[in-house]
Amino acid sequence: MLFEDKINNDMIRYSSKYVYVNSSFIETKSNLIIIDTMLFPRDGKELAEKKKAYNKDVRFIINTHWHSDHCYGNRFLADEKSEIIAHKDHLKTLAREKNVIKPDRKSFVKQKNLRYPDITFDKKYDLECEGEKFKLFSLPGHSDDSIGIFWVGEKILFAGDTVLNSNDGHYSVPYFFWGNSSEMLISLKNILQINSQLIIPGHGMPVKPDKIKKDVLYLKNLKLSAKELYRESYSEEEFFAILKKEITPEKLLPEFKRSDFWVPRMHELNLKKTASEFIDYFRKADQ
Repeated sequence: MLFEDKINNDMIRYSSKYVYVNSSFIETKSNLIIIDTMLFPRDGKELAEKKKAYNKDVRFIINTHWHSDHCYGNRFLADEKSEIIAHKDHLKTLAREKNVIKPDRKSFVKQKNLRYPDITFDKKYDLECEGEKFKLFSLPGHSDDSIGIFWVGEKILFAGDTVLNSNDGHYSVPYFFWGNSSEMLISLKNILQINSQLIIPGHGMPVKPDKIKKDVLYLKNLKLSAKELYRESYSEEEFFAILKKEITPEKLLPEFKRSDFWVPRMHELNLKKTASEFIDYFRKADQ
């Protein structure tokens, strides 16, 4: 059963029990625009049932990135005339996820069941549908293909997994294991330059821009703390072990309250990625 959250008269956010991943339905005069389509068939089929109630064609499906929990439901929601939009590097993201999580499987789902993008872009793409204007732009950090979608008329930003939130009122850290911490920091700062009144994260409840300021602080403190702890003699495994011991979310954000959900694991993977980034950087500097 999907959770349903009416954002305004023209938009509903649906959220899955699976890590609270979001799918947003936007109504125009005679069409639907869908942003992200979830992972499991049960959720995709339930979204398809929700779609029927609108009695409108799905004109566009936009995937904020191509991790499986944001794009596998495309096949349940796309109509014959639907156009799917994603970043040009979407397949690189899907392949990396598969190689890390399921390296022995040829595919998460049968390739013939995937609905691939009809439109791809690199840096920016302007979209208009029956008077509603959307600005799509690259927002890397969580993954190389992450994008943001700014609904101009409503001043709502769909940030994908560049922004994360929980459903229990606790703070959720930014997550860059699949991407790059420096790019994530730049993307978060860019979000703060957008005149958005509401941000729809890839997972969890909508947030205000003030949440992004905490994300920036978390990343800045993480990078500074790691720099202080780094020694040239460390291997990547040794450095990661030290980061896990010395850098807790509470140290990075004094007001942080631990959530029992996903924050500890995401923070640990952020530290693992940080160790890898530092080792790679200093090895290249020595060459």
